[in-house]
Amino acid sequence: MLTGYWGASEELRRVLSDDYPEKYRDKDYYELVKELRGAIVQWGQATTGMQFLGENRMDFLKHRRMVETSADVSDEQLRENAEFCLSFVTNLVLKWQEEGVFGPERSERE
Repeated sequence: MLTGYWGASEELRRVLSDDYPEKYRDKDYYELVKELRGAIVQWGQATTGMQFLGENRMDFLKHRRMVETSADVSDEQLRENAEFCLSFVTNLVLKWQEEGVFGPERSERE
């Protein structure tokens, strides 16, 4: 799915496939191949995610920071953070729905 967004070559599609590391199972660098494949997939997910966030990128980064540091804040700050995160996610879902990013409209286009 990620490679479709990137317009990736067949070589990248092959490297990102789930079974790609298996051909190196008997090699000393098998674990490294798995880690590198995973890192490339995560990089692609982040890049693709940012593409769909549009003008909401900065709020997304704020949302992620709040989620990652939620254990380090007071109850009041946690409540404020939760309200921001709920609002952010709700607005993003509504925006994507309006744009037809998911749902029947998207399926018909593809």
